[in-house]
Amino acid sequence: MKIQFSDESFLDLRNIEECPLMHWNDKVLDDFLTKLDEIVQMICSGNVVFQKYEGSHYHKILITKHNTLIYAVEK
Repeated sequence: MKIQFSDESFLDLRNIEECPLMHWNDKVLDDFLTKLDEIVQMICSGNVVFQKYEGSHYHKILITKHNTLIYAVEK
């Protein structure tokens, strides 16, 4: 399975990466990136589909209480 991130999602991720470093420590960022990687791997396995996002063809999954991954699976 190929994963493709939008330009906007890269900007969001960059902002998310900077926030913990400015306000907390490296562990917060490492924990977030680990959770993100685990969720991406679950999606790539093809064995799980998360709830629909606001009536669209997208799905969403909560990464942390402040961060949600919105994604689409295309054939």
